[in-house]
Amino acid sequence: MLAGARALQDHDYIKKTLQLISYERDFIISELSKIKGLVIYPSKANFVLVDSGGLGITAAQMQAKLGPEGILIRDCSDFYNLSPYHLRLAVRSRAENQILLQTLRKVLT
Repeated sequence: MLAGARALQDHDYIKKTLQLISYERDFIISELSKIKGLVIYPSKANFVLVDSGGLGITAAQMQAKLGPEGILIRDCSDFYNLSPYHLRLAVRSRAENQILLQTLRKVLT
């Protein structure tokens, strides 16, 4: 508990983390937008909401393809007003984001 309280006082770390998330979120949104059939929703959070309906692949089907590759997504079909085609991707480090994008392209072709 003490470590958590001290971490919240590390304003430089918080600032750098927020900058990293913003930078990586913009990167991943830009790259995901290049995949035809995906609709990417604007985000200010550390995740991105995606609609894969244009590909005809549900979030559950997408997870079935990505899971064996070691990638987990959030199926958002149980969220109010979202469909089985909605999924959420976490914003991670550049290396992890590149692996996600590379794997997505691989399983979608």
